[in-house]
Amino acid sequence: MSRKKWLMFDRPVTRAEEWKHITPYGYGWPGIKKGRWCTGQLKTHLINKAVSQLRKEYRILHYVGIAADEPERIKGEQYPLHDWGITESQALQICYDRGFDWGGLYEIYHRCSCWCCPFQRIDELRKLRHHHPQLWAKLLDMDDRALAQFGHNALGRFKDHWTVAELEERFAAEDREISLFDNDKKKGVDSMNVLVVEPGMAPYEKEINGLEEMQAVVGGLITALYPFEEKEALVANDEAINMGLEFNRSVEGGYGGICGPFFVCGLGEEDFCSLPPDRMEHYKQKYHHAEILIGARGNEPVTIKVEPRRPPGQEPPKRPPKTPGR
Repeated sequence: MSRKKWLMFDRPVTRAEEWKHITPYGYGWPGIKKGRWCTGQLKTHLINKAVSQLRKEYRILHYVGIAADEPERIKGEQYPLHDWGITESQALQICYDRGFDWGGLYEIYHRCSCWCCPFQRIDELRKLRHHHPQLWAKLLDMDDRALAQFGHNALGRFKDHWTVAELEERFAAEDREISLFDNDKKKGVDSMNVLVVEPGMAPYEKEINGLEEMQAVVGGLITALYPFEEKEALVANDEAINMGLEFNRSVEGGYGGICGPFFVCGLGEEDFCSLPPDRMEHYKQKYHHAEILIGARGNEPVTIKVEPRRPPGQEPPKRPPKTPGR
């Protein structure tokens, strides 16, 4: 960790690199738009250096532990797990069977990797805060230092849409349920425009106002999920599975899938708010296709995407009956 901090904050930037940095020291947070320098500096470069050194003395084979269900990661080395048809979940079970359990980390996290990685899903960061608060505190400190050194830009912000401090506020608000379900506080709230997604149907816009209308949309008690990188929420039926509601759509962030109707809305400082027009269009496209559940792979649903039915009131006009003789 000390080397990562040095690279992130203190490494002198050479002249050849100055064009993509704001200060003469440090790489800042790694990211898709700013380069995953940590993967190279702390993993692949070191491995390749060690392998090259060994090749000077020995005839070696370089095996890489990429599984059969990760074909997109295969690049040209030896991949025995892939060759043997062993998936990630099967490889993990093999390890469990032989006494390797990593202290139960895989019972909590989808993947065990760098705890301070900005590429983690929001749900993984939520778990880090809950299960390892001491690491979360360190991440908050790194966030403060990055913003102070680089500012609110690609190098200083933990994610494109979130600093760690903002995520702390979000997770704390989720813990309090952000008073979203308090009847008294919702009575005078302004109406908001949301995107409603029903099983088998194309998404559609709807204006709703207050808790009762939210519950009417989802068909019962509501629960808020936060699978997105952006400041937006997915509101669904809290008892959908117990009620036997129909499978609706797959959802990222470790949530698997949603049963029953749901809606997507914006997330304000203390409550829900309207979804901006550009984000409304984004989610219309994202959830356009209906999904048929055919199975599961671990916690992830396996579905077939099909063309959706039109929402109520948007059905095509029916053709008039043919007149005899025409």
